[in-house]
Amino acid sequence: MATIFLSYAREDVGLVSSVIASLEKKGHSVWVDNKDLFPGQNWKYEINKAIKKCDFFIACLSNKSISKRGFVQTELKTALEIYQQIPEGSIYLIPIRLNNCPIPDSISDTHCLDWFSKDADKKLSEAIIIAEYSQKLKDTPTGNSFSKIRILRLTNDAKGVINLSKRNEFFTIRYIQGNPPTKYLLEYNVKGIAKLNGQLPVIEDSFLVEVVLNDDYPKSIPSFHFKSNIFHPNVFDNGLVCLGYYDLSSSLSNIVILVAKMISYDIYNVEAPSNGEAADWCKRKQHEFPLQVLDIIHEKRSTLRNIKQPIKIVVKKNYNKMLTRHSTGH
Repeated sequence: MATIFLSYAREDVGLVSSVIASLEKKGHSVWVDNKDLFPGQNWKYEINKAIKKCDFFIACLSNKSISKRGFVQTELKTALEIYQQIPEGSIYLIPIRLNNCPIPDSISDTHCLDWFSKDADKKLSEAIIIAEYSQKLKDTPTGNSFSKIRILRLTNDAKGVINLSKRNEFFTIRYIQGNPPTKYLLEYNVKGIAKLNGQLPVIEDSFLVEVVLNDDYPKSIPSFHFKSNIFHPNVFDNGLVCLGYYDLSSSLSNIVILVAKMISYDIYNVEAPSNGEAADWCKRKQHEFPLQVLDIIHEKRSTLRNIKQPIKIVVKKNYNKMLTRHSTGH
């Protein structure tokens, strides 16, 4: 877990408490002056030392803090000096607006998180996870039991999933495990069917999915396992997703996209189902699908919206036809 320095104005201590609670709940160590400074310490020295040792610097901005002269501005200046030494593209300085205040010119180029916006705590958590693992992937071990091919594949898959998450909002990364990563918990922000109430679908827009890459991956198919209730022809009762025929050349990020399209009923196979009840219900409701058309940015300047075959995974010829028909959104 990360060590985080939190800079704020004393007048905002009430608002900042929710930021601290969210970070500590995720297991991060948060350095805060009123908690980590002890009587008799040189507070200027200790604060500077903490800023230089932290993994991330969070600047809590408000109308009060940006207009206040004093050590809040000095802390930000110190953080900016460190930020200049960090490789481009890395995350270190994270500005958070506590209210609708202007953003200081000195950090106007850095994307700011509005703490008062929807799912702000999830976005902050994901930013830290991505930043931590982006650094770990640069230091991926090579002298262990993994084959070089497996290490390269796992590393590239992680980079692909992280980049996909950065460019899209249809899923967030809840955690990543392993170096290189072999387990993920993803939260899909996609409309899907959790269950039936009689014959009426119960629509949800959040689904947790655990992704596990087994010891013989990429030779074996990755495991996608729903931790949330879902009603779908190609998901078993225990939550395991039936991905069908597996192509070794399919990247993990492409399979992440496939599962998103499955949730929204943009892709499904009723001819060889994992859930017969869902398949029968689906046959009667095909005209109502997809539940949501996803604008998915996979590569820079490339939007996967009405593509026919987003990835190289095909179940059977009849499923391939369904991929073509339902991926057009009709």
